[in-house]
Amino acid sequence: MLIGKTIKDNNLDNITRIDILSFGKGGRLFHWLRNAASNSTTMGYYKSCLNAGVKRIIDRELDVKYRDEIEVDNKAEVAKGLCDMQDLNKVFVDNHSDICGEIGVRFTNSQGASRELLPTDELSGEYFDNDMNYFDFTSMECFEEFFNIFINFVSVKTKLCTMDAELRNDFADLPNKVGAFICQDSEYKSAKRKVNNGGSFAYHQPLIIAEGSCFLEKTLIKKVFS
Repeated sequence: MLIGKTIKDNNLDNITRIDILSFGKGGRLFHWLRNAASNSTTMGYYKSCLNAGVKRIIDRELDVKYRDEIEVDNKAEVAKGLCDMQDLNKVFVDNHSDICGEIGVRFTNSQGASRELLPTDELSGEYFDNDMNYFDFTSMECFEEFFNIFINFVSVKTKLCTMDAELRNDFADLPNKVGAFICQDSEYKSAKRKVNNGGSFAYHQPLIIAEGSCFLEKTLIKKVFS
């Protein structure tokens, strides 16, 4: 969605392809997935995921290319970058918000005014205050689309996981878990302590990321990877 928003906000209609490169320890997941399934099936999965997000913002489908030339230097790319002499342009970004990334979530402010959030809405700290009680996660339309792409990949196309019925049951209960999950985040607790000391509530993250993190920790790690 950030890709789609960037293209839309900056009128970058000339962009027709997105290159994916994986880095660090997390990058190994991309390598393993390709080997566990097949190269073409995995590349199709990446393309489906990326365009599912892009199409929520702009009415276009982008070509997706996974570039593997960095794999040989996995985990060494930072060190090589630090050793490479070059001029750097430093840009300071004072970012106190994240995009919502979800459809169907309702937000009710402290005055009682309620509205349905849009994927591109910028959410700052005050949205997340009050122990997440301002949010109603009854609908998770965007995350559900990614969830269905994931289930189709692991259960239908690759047979990597045959627990699709159980995973769908857990997904149905996800709206009841996300708020409490965010409140248990150490960064969220730190933001509350700063408020108690006279500061502003500075915690924020895309809701769709919180939904995915919650499902990963509460379901996938416990039931699929255990």
